Amino acid sequence: MQDEIRNSLITLTTIITVLGVYIKVVDSFIINTIKSEYKNTPIKQSVFNIMITFAGYILVALYFIFIIKGVIHIYINGFLESFSLNVNLEKPSLGVALGSILAIAFLSTLIVVVINIGNTRSAFVNKLENKSYEKVKRYTICINYYGIISAIVVNLYCIIYLYLVFTTNIKIVNSFGTYITENYINDEELSNIAFSASMLFISFTSFLLLNSFREIHNAVNESKMYILFTNKETIVARCFLEYDEYYLIFEDGIERYIKKSEVKEIRKEELS
Repeated sequence: MQDEIRNSLITLTTIITVLGVYIKVVDSFIINTIKSEYKNTPIKQSVFNIMITFAGYILVALYFIFIIKGVIHIYINGFLESFSLNVNLEKPSLGVALGSILAIAFLSTLIVVVINIGNTRSAFVNKLENKSYEKVKRYTICINYYGIISAIVVNLYCIIYLYLVFTTNIKIVNSFGTYITENYINDEELSNIAFSASMLFISFTSFLLLNSFREIHNAVNESKMYILFTNKETIVARCFLEYDEYYLIFEDGIERYIKKSEVKEIRKEELS
């Protein structure tokens, strides 16, 4: 029994650690791609940072692989059938309606990510490099929030569905003093589990990306200046990039890297 508890704790700790790294990698993916543009940097990347960057590209590749897999599944099984709700409803039309809402929400998250990813990235780069830029439009912000809400809806459905399937079809029984699991999941349910797990991965990744877009939109639209105080001078910038040992700002279109050890204080003040 103690061995089972220890193994369960190790498994839980591993899952939480992997999930934490996954969230960090996806959440910072856009900013990291921007950082990679400035190749003439006096920055030596650590092995850990290289691995994190590599993991980010792997996750994005998996993201698109799962999307392609989902599209193939929908093509083979039919649109509404792929999003069918496996519950007994007195009114079948209600099941069709709920399935349609789920399908629209799922596709919406993908469309919003594709629409916003390029605009969000370019808006931040233009502000960073002190180029002429426009604030992110309210329409874009609203669309992004719609994508976030849609992703939450899909995530909740997938989590609830997977929970119900596993709790209904997997039983823990005591056999001669040893706890074992009995699996009653059939092939059809196994296919639905795989599809729901793919949807969960895609929608959760979309949620993290869209949430990072939201933070970048806020940074682009705020009318504030950053003031960096060093021993020698005071530096004013609309925004900056933070590396492990440096801050990157632009002055007259020229990249300038300031050591963190030289910066005594950073203030954010309203633009007068």
